[in-house]
Amino acid sequence: MIPADALNKIRSVTIHIYDDCIRGFSFFDKDGALLWKIGGTWSELEKETVLLKENEVIVGVVAKLWENN
Repeated sequence: MIPADALNKIRSVTIHIYDDCIRGFSFFDKDGALLWKIGGTWSELEKETVLLKENEVIVGVVAKLWENN
């Protein structure tokens, strides 16, 4: 679980993607310092970054589970 003291410091989230599936997340503060990461965050993965304004917070993530057949 993300450290409680990091919650109000998050200003950007990088979503790490491979084969149209989310593999992991990296959370950064306003200066770009890494606060926390979870899942696959390898450098070779495709990335999308979301910037948060001062008055915005992350409430949750909704995603469909990958079915490994």
